[in-house]
Amino acid sequence: MNLNDLSTSPYLASDDYTVGTVLPPMVIERIKMADVPTPGTTKKDSKATMYFVGQEKGYVINKNVARRIAKELGTGDNLDKAWLGAVIELKVEGDVKRPNGTKGNAFRLHSAKRGVFVVVDPNIAKCRELGPKVKAKLGSDDLYKALKDSHGTDYAAMASAFEGVLNAS
Repeated sequence: MNLNDLSTSPYLASDDYTVGTVLPPMVIERIKMADVPTPGTTKKDSKATMYFVGQEKGYVINKNVARRIAKELGTGDNLDKAWLGAVIELKVEGDVKRPNGTKGNAFRLHSAKRGVFVVVDPNIAKCRELGPKVKAKLGSDDLYKALKDSHGTDYAAMASAFEGVLNAS
């Protein structure tokens, strides 16, 4: 099982983990703004979201984690360039006051390391782009998941299978 199997949300959620859990090291692939639903409302806010190599789910960056990463890695002129390729580990803490006044689990930075050289497989981006189209064409989350899981981390084969589905009549 990997992080993406834990919930249907497109974002990592601290409530999906036990307090004290340290997530496996993740390599920052990109950072972009995303329209993120505000819990308990139909409203969406544009928030900085971090994506990791080999993971589909994004991590909506909170201020505490952003400040800690900045302290460890610096900020340069542009966060999405200064932090690319760095490895971070997130830890789940409990009983943390949230912006809406409730208390619950929250991610905190466990470690951040710079200087990791990463070769990103271009097929990962292709799979991310084609995945939603394939899921819509198949009309079934179970069929999509079975097709995706059958290729593991062989993104070239997965991208080829996705193209095959989309090109089939």
